[in-house]
Amino acid sequence: MHLTKKLLQIVAIFLLSLLLVGFTIYIETEKMLVSTVEIQDRIPYESKIVLDKNLTKGKSKLLQKGNNGSRSTMHAVYWKDGQEVGHELIESVTKKEMVTEVTALGIKGGELKADNKNMISPKEIMYLEATAYTHTGNNTCTGVYPCIGTIAVDPRVIPLGTPMWVEGYGYGVAQDTGGLIKGKIIDVFMDTEKECFLWGRRRVKVYILE
Repeated sequence: MHLTKKLLQIVAIFLLSLLLVGFTIYIETEKMLVSTVEIQDRIPYESKIVLDKNLTKGKSKLLQKGNNGSRSTMHAVYWKDGQEVGHELIESVTKKEMVTEVTALGIKGGELKADNKNMISPKEIMYLEATAYTHTGNNTCTGVYPCIGTIAVDPRVIPLGTPMWVEGYGYGVAQDTGGLIKGKIIDVFMDTEKECFLWGRRRVKVYILE
């Protein structure tokens, strides 16, 4: 395979950079200067909340501490007449993997109120219609008995198993479906018919969590 002159130069720069880590390498060709730059970068750790039905509502428990990762990137920078005219990534190497911080959030015992200090950046924010339902004597479609925090969804809109926070209701998980739950609507579980009546049908802001 025939390699272009420019590609051969880039390969040569890369090989030299492996030997001279921390140095800047300059190669002058066709009135263009090529340099390599190594950048050390931090990979911020992510945060994840999991719902725990055995933990009292409002309580939290750190399951796994988060740790930042790190990576090293090597770039080729092209200069002409003292001006940068382009650059490209040569190599990216992860030196240390990021560790996700995992926190359990209790939902046992009723509704959870929103706490902006503890809310993580949601995966998505949706505006949905919301109704309410109560005990029927049957398990949900996922096999669990419904309780506070159980939410019926249309799986085409919100996949089963998705954790979320619903405005006016609290934290919950998509664990059920319903014959009338089609499209952008959810059905939140309440303990009594009176609570369902008071909830009625309303438009709510829903935070889809990781």
